[in-house]
Amino acid sequence: MSRPFIGVDDTYEKHRRSRMQECIEDYLQDGFEEEPSPRYLYEEMLLIIQELADYHDKHRARYLELKDYMLGSSHVPERY
Repeated sequence: MSRPFIGVDDTYEKHRRSRMQECIEDYLQDGFEEEPSPRYLYEEMLLIIQELADYHDKHRARYLELKDYMLGSSHVPERY
């Protein structure tokens, strides 16, 4: 039995865009004595992107190490 097509479900995309909008507004309309500049938001975004890249590189290395063990390319130390 096939399900009827009711249209594309873009709920997640709309929610994701809404979250980004809230973050941008939070940075640029935060009520500081001196309003944060667009440059500040730009620099924060660059820092976050670098932190995410570093985090994922760290975990990538762990996955590749496991792959090496599974392929017999690395010595598996005795635990007992």
